[in-house]
Amino acid sequence: MRYKICFTDQAFFDINNIYSYIAFDLSSPETAEKLYHKIIAEIETLADFPFRCALLSEESFRRLGLRRLLIQHYSVIFIVQESSSQIIILRILHQTQNTPSQLEDFLSL
Repeated sequence: MRYKICFTDQAFFDINNIYSYIAFDLSSPETAEKLYHKIIAEIETLADFPFRCALLSEESFRRLGLRRLLIQHYSVIFIVQESSSQIIILRILHQTQNTPSQLEDFLSL
């Protein structure tokens, strides 16, 4: 089964912030472009094999089925909705960000 990839507004905001930070704050637009495309390409691989990624270790997120795809120093947090054959990309976070506090909004899912 092939899943459709969907991004939340927050995930779009996250990836745009990653790009902007690297391109403008770090003055490295080529690096930002490469990383942006790498993240998108890796996310696209989830369409065929989403369950290869581990569930988050925190029990409250595990119960919701939240999974993590690691890409360099970033975690792509997503959920697989089998009933609609969709993968919902919730957040794209740097490894230094406190993942549980960044995901509290999703506890009400």
